[in-house]
Amino acid sequence: MKNEPTYMMNPHQTDAIIIGAGPVGLFAVFELGLLDIKSALVDILPMPGGQCAELYPEKPIYDIPALPIVTGQELTDRLMEQIKPFHPQFFLGQMAEKLEQFPSTCHPRGRKAQPGDPRLGDRNALELENRESVTVDPQAQSPIARSARLSDCPEDDTLKEWRLTTDTGQVIEAKVVIIAAGGGSFMPKKPPIKEIEKYEGHGVHYAVRQMEKFRDKNILIVGGGDSALDWFLNLQPLAANITLLHRRDEFKAAPDSVRQMRERVAAGRGKLMFGEVAELHGDAPALSGVTIKTQAGEMVRHDCDTLLPFFGLTMKLGPIANFGINFESNLIPVDTEKFQTSTPGIFAIGDINTYPGKLKLILSGFHEAALMARAAYDIVHAGKKFIFRYTTSSSDLQEKLGVK
Repeated sequence: MKNEPTYMMNPHQTDAIIIGAGPVGLFAVFELGLLDIKSALVDILPMPGGQCAELYPEKPIYDIPALPIVTGQELTDRLMEQIKPFHPQFFLGQMAEKLEQFPSTCHPRGRKAQPGDPRLGDRNALELENRESVTVDPQAQSPIARSARLSDCPEDDTLKEWRLTTDTGQVIEAKVVIIAAGGGSFMPKKPPIKEIEKYEGHGVHYAVRQMEKFRDKNILIVGGGDSALDWFLNLQPLAANITLLHRRDEFKAAPDSVRQMRERVAAGRGKLMFGEVAELHGDAPALSGVTIKTQAGEMVRHDCDTLLPFFGLTMKLGPIANFGINFESNLIPVDTEKFQTSTPGIFAIGDINTYPGKLKLILSGFHEAALMARAAYDIVHAGKKFIFRYTTSSSDLQEKLGVK
């Protein structure tokens, strides 16, 4: 992190930047919104929901309070509906690349304009020595006087804000940053098959986002873990033909899933093979079949139009590892009162954080979001007394939520 800001045109102004738009990040919008804290979310994925929506949108979740069973996509949809009243801004398909801290002095949002601020108009025409502050007329977009009309500025000129820049050049400024990035960016481990990238997204898929798209397909699933077995069981009723391919007759998946798979294979409702995919066939991106190298070393042609390799995921922290906060084994240590990191003003909630007794559950992340929001209030609304209220009895909160 750098203390000297890099000024860029048209930064998005908000109160809180949330890195990660998974379930915990989405619920943080709700908790912050109740406290009049506006949010902007940044996520490398093209849609909200995080890992739940990207990798397991139709897999059931059984441990969300009051929802005996809910899929990852259903949970995402419900959270999106819940946060609608707070109008969060989403910056999707973008990676949080650089985080800077800079002095919080006054602008139309409560900070003085500094030399180089785009709101000063023609910066080249200004003679600003020693980085002296200039008050800006927000209507005229031009400097009107030096050191004038500072009554709406806080006396403490040492307050800091944060400027986040994404890999697309988008700039977001806020008073607090919340890292809710799960374990970072999850990338599928790809099998070492020549020219597999030519088939990706059409004949080759690393995740099942909509089961219906696989109806009547001739499917080959490769892998021996939970994902491979789960999708064999879930897609078998839809597929025209389905085969599970693994290197050996030993599986890391849950024993019950292995039992169910063997029962269906024995009943002729699927096929089990042992070996590895050696080559893909078809006019890319359409897949017509593969060559399988069996355990005996034989090369066997297998017809299929869909290949689903489940070799696990690689977790990549990405640029957040360089944000200047402490990490322990790729996790961020936090306190359990505020869920604040080693850097004041930066919080971490959900699977990305660590503390004694931590449980990597969505419901734990919801709890962390509530306490984090309370701590963020003291920064965003510095000097303003916090009044605890219940949504069941507060007419003000109910008005925020659009309750009639």
